[in-house]
Amino acid sequence: MSRMGDEMILELAAALNTGMDKTAAKKGKCEKCECDPCECKKEDKKEKKDKKEKEDKKDKKKEAVLYVLNGLSKLAEELDEVGAEEASSLVDDALKVIVENMAEESE
Repeated sequence: MSRMGDEMILELAAALNTGMDKTAAKKGKCEKCECDPCECKKEDKKEKKDKKEKEDKKDKKKEAVLYVLNGLSKLAEELDEVGAEEASSLVDDALKVIVENMAEESE
């Protein structure tokens, strides 16, 4: 009886093992590159995070440049009102240079 019981246990273990291997093989491999799916998910998340950080940096840079441009244009207006045309002209030149550089960077 013990021999028969051992055989049944071995058959059951083999059956369970085979079923687990099949499901593990289906779930265990990535569809893209056949690696561990957790690795691909981590890479995708990292890429998305890096992309978002780059976009945030660009947005912050744009905000800073716009803030400076607004400040310089207000300064030029105030200098015109006071009658300091030479200083206003210098500020206008600075604004032109900044705008030209921004246009070159965006191309």
